[in-house]
Amino acid sequence: MTFHLRAWQHEALDIYHQHIANDAKTLLWEATPGSGKTATALQVCLHQVQTLRRARVIIVVPTAHLRLQWAQAADRFGLHLDSRFGSKRRLAADYQGLVVTYHQVAQRPEFFAGLSRGAVVVLDEIH
Repeated sequence: MTFHLRAWQHEALDIYHQHIANDAKTLLWEATPGSGKTATALQVCLHQVQTLRRARVIIVVPTAHLRLQWAQAADRFGLHLDSRFGSKRRLAADYQGLVVTYHQVAQRPEFFAGLSRGAVVVLDEIH
């Protein structure tokens, strides 16, 4: 997917690529609501899955409503994320990852710690 990047997004993606070149493991972006953080993060996720061969994408959000929003946005980038993942479901083979709430992670920390190995993890609205 192609979209018009704002100046901060160009800068953020440049910083991301510098971090990758330096083998950094974490990156923090901070931007105002509506500035395009989701789309920028999904570009990173796509790069991680397609180019760096990450096993999966895990997006962690504060509310159940945001799970669906992230999954729909990811679909527009060609990433298929399960927004209905729960304790009784397994990650289906046709999904490249999942979107869960912080509450879900808190309920099963060991499970998600294991699942996150080899994954790219996005923590949305962690404040």
